[in-house]
Amino acid sequence: MESNYPETFYKYRPATDYTVYLLKKHEIKFAYAEEYNDPFDSKVIIKAESDIDGVLRTLETTPIDEKVKRDLRKRIKKGEISIEELRTAAYETAKRTIMSSCFSTKSDNLLLWSHYAESHKGICVGIRNCSSTQIPGMKFNIGDDDLNPGPISSEVYKSGVFPVHKVNYSDSGIVEWEVYKNDIQIFMDAHTTKAKCWEYEDEYRLLLARSAFCSRILDFDPRFLVEIYFGCCIETEFQTKVQQVLKECYLNKGIDVKVFQMVSSKKNFALEKIEIGI
Repeated sequence: MESNYPETFYKYRPATDYTVYLLKKHEIKFAYAEEYNDPFDSKVIIKAESDIDGVLRTLETTPIDEKVKRDLRKRIKKGEISIEELRTAAYETAKRTIMSSCFSTKSDNLLLWSHYAESHKGICVGIRNCSSTQIPGMKFNIGDDDLNPGPISSEVYKSGVFPVHKVNYSDSGIVEWEVYKNDIQIFMDAHTTKAKCWEYEDEYRLLLARSAFCSRILDFDPRFLVEIYFGCCIETEFQTKVQQVLKECYLNKGIDVKVFQMVSSKKNFALEKIEIGI
């Protein structure tokens, strides 16, 4: 993997009470592909087999919910599902095989502030890259209650340190997936490939196998919150709520978080940051 991963990853958030709640609980929410604002993001081309027996064989080792497997197995054996229906079911599975949380290397990008921080009314959260190895990662606090049983729930997840994947930008084509082929790397590739027009985001993604977790929320170690940026159009009420959480849940506990106010440049189409105290 690349050695020049950033020291800090940035996540933009809108001006909502839920943003305040996540910050207070030091939590990050993960999303499914169907929730992305780009319909091509993480998309795979479904290649359905015509051989039902082949489908059944590959279905046995597919990393999807057992309940979904049992239902599909019964319907296929009874002849109640066609190849086209199988393709549709496969697409629904593909959308939720991986869940992700998205970050950028930039805290001052105008488009990112506009798209993901409610037109500059929200905040940008800086989380330190906590890797102590060659693999960049972020530290999350997880316990046995967060994990689903099964072979995919390995010590890698229980360590709480997760690798971060750089998104590649290309217009060469969409990843193909042969229905229920047992290769999760296909979905990883799909989640780390976006159209070239999104290159300005300079995005990194934390990817988790959905089947391995009982929740879409993971706690991050509060010591790894290092920066908070207030949008240049932030409203006083929301900013006050965030400041109160920073005091109570971080600063008063000895966790040093740098706080910045973003302001509009008077000379250029750009943002400038001013460090402030709270």
